[in-house]
Parts: sequence; C-alpha cells; structure tokens
Amino acid sequence: MKLLILGSDRNNDFECQRRENIMLTEEVAMELAHRKHSIITLGSGGLQGTLAEIYKRSGGTDWTALYAQGEEQDSNARLKSGRAPDHEILSGVPYPIVDPNYSGLYEGAVALAGRSKTLGDIIYVALRKEQGVFQLKTGNNMELLPKMSDLYLKVYFSSRASCGLNFLEGKL
Repeated sequence: MKLLILGSDRNNDFECQRRENIMLTEEVAMELAHRKHSIITLGSGGLQGTLAEIYKRSGGTDWTALYAQGEEQDSNARLKSGRAPDHEILSGVPYPIVDPNYSGLYEGAVALAGRSKTLGDIIYVALRKEQGVFQLKTGNNMELLPKMSDLYLKVYFSSRASCGLNFLEGKL
C-alpha cells in the first residue's frame, strides 16, 4: 500500500521540536516499515523527514519524496541526515498534492502533527479524493478537526500507529 505522509515538512517548525510528536512519528515509521508499506512524503524535512529516516532505518524499502516547485533546493525542507529518498519527483508546481498529475500516487494518508497546510492536505485527501486518512492524536490540528463534523467522520484518530494503519488497510 502506498501512503502519503502529511504533516510538518520544515526543519524549523515548532511541531518538530515537541518530544511527543517525535515519539509518535517514530512509532508510525517503524510500523509502516514492518508492514512493508511504501511512503510518499511532501519534501523530506520536518516530521515527514524524521518519519522517512526511521522508516528506512527500520527496513522500509520504498520512499518517494514529492517536491513542490523550488523546494528541492530549500535546505529547510531537506532531511538533516542527508539520506536520499529512493525516488524523487520534482513536480515543478507550487502545490503538487492537488495537481491531477500526482493524485494517483497514493491510496491513503497518514497525518502527523502539523499546522494549517497539513489541515488543508487532510481536507483534500479525505473529502476531495475520498481516501482514508489516519490522523495521529497530536499537534495543533487536533483542536480543530473534531469540530469539523463532515471531516471528522472520514478521518480515523488514534495515538497508536497499529490502530490507524489497521483502519487504512481495511479501507482498501
């Protein structure tokens, strides 16, 4: 199963510095690798980069980084360790997640902690693409998501990676 990873993608983002977010991200990464899922990140920095790094260290074999226009040259959006993705897609567009050329790359999404961009990505995947989204119960978006009734019914919330991935696997 190919899963899109949503969440903080900038190395200087506050969400990347919270220990709870890092621990939950690490748990998800190890579970994704154990279950042999492929991952697609939007860039390779922040919590998405942390997830990709742990995923690869845990035996994950297929990581694709989808870069927005110019982001592949932005050091704040690059993985600190310098580990390269297995595949890189340089989209050439400012917001590739909503570009029809890239909409068939994934079958569901995992949302880590993030802010307004992550919230927009969750809304797009859950409502527009009507695909399953597993949202970790952490970060600023947990204050807003439960108040959005249409969205709340399409997103699975859990602080356990195994439960969230079971939900996504059951959607296919």
